Amino acid sequence: LLERHPFLGFVDASVIAVSVTVHGLGSVHAIDARTSAVVSVLSFSTPVTDLAMDAAGAHFVVAAEGRLSLWRVQGGGAKLHELHGFDTLSASRCAFSSDGRVVIAHASKTAFGVWDARTGALVAFLEGHAGLSYSCAMDAKAALGVSTGADGTIRMWNLSTVFDTRTEAVSLSDMP
Repeated sequence: LLERHPFLGFVDASVIAVSVTVHGLGSVHAIDARTSAVVSVLSFSTPVTDLAMDAAGAHFVVAAEGRLSLWRVQGGGAKLHELHGFDTLSASRCAFSSDGRVVIAHASKTAFGVWDARTGALVAFLEGHAGLSYSCAMDAKAALGVSTGADGTIRMWNLSTVFDTRTEAVSLSDMP
């Protein structure tokens, strides 16, 4: 019956997030780690391809159904924003800044998007990989984004301002 548990999140010893796929349908369960009570359940018509939680354990960003969406953990999991500005076939791999204000995620097969989590607005589109892009992350202050791609590079993105998206590429073959 249970197909997979691909993504887990754990925040401040208080909230656990688990995505589950059963019969092709995806869901995200927020569980209070102290009481084991289910705080909220989000249901989707396709498997969840990624999820991230902010450091406060208050919000999820979920990649499912070819969309990125931002949800509140408490109150049954109310949807706050649908994040737009990307190729719907690429909605996967996502991350929150530690302050919960910024989301980075796949925006196309070769690029990433940066969204303001408070408004849901796309604030930067990061292109630069010469092939498929794989994964992304950002530092705690949302000043530096990092992405990997099939071109064998790790790209570092200056996120300190949305108008300055200079990149530096590091070849994976140059890494120790």
